[in-house]
Amino acid sequence: MVKYLSIILIVFLMGDIDGCKSDDECEKTKATEINFKFLVGGIINISEDGTGKDLTNEFEDFTLMMNKVYCNGNISGPFEVPYLISTDGLLVKQSLGTWSFRMDNTEDYMNINFFCDGHDLGTHNVFYDVLKKDDGGSAYFEYTIYTQWSDIEKFKNTVITVK
Repeated sequence: MVKYLSIILIVFLMGDIDGCKSDDECEKTKATEINFKFLVGGIINISEDGTGKDLTNEFEDFTLMMNKVYCNGNISGPFEVPYLISTDGLLVKQSLGTWSFRMDNTEDYMNINFFCDGHDLGTHNVFYDVLKKDDGGSAYFEYTIYTQWSDIEKFKNTVITVK
């Protein structure tokens, strides 16, 4: 059920993704092809809204949904990566291997959506210019996520930072 809701959310979020440029416009931003493996890790800290009490160890599932977005607005994905949350908030990847991608346009990017126990935490985009240094290797991004849990509003005041 969570996967189904996540996919619906991704489709809904696609309206927020910069969209649809013509092939002629994309030809202007063509770049040297890069190939990379895409890895994500990090920590999450969940506190109770109002009291600040650390609730991180009460949550178990964290999911990352990635989409590769092309200059012309086409999207590949979503690619799902499940994690467990350790008692100290470390995100522990639950699958073996990595996803590999290629890009050949400065307007191409990876769109990453974060979910905790099926609830949307937010999104982050990683663009070609950032990824080109990882050509032929692994692009690793470590995120720190601070959020508050409210029984009424669910997750709120979420801050996502990357090292």
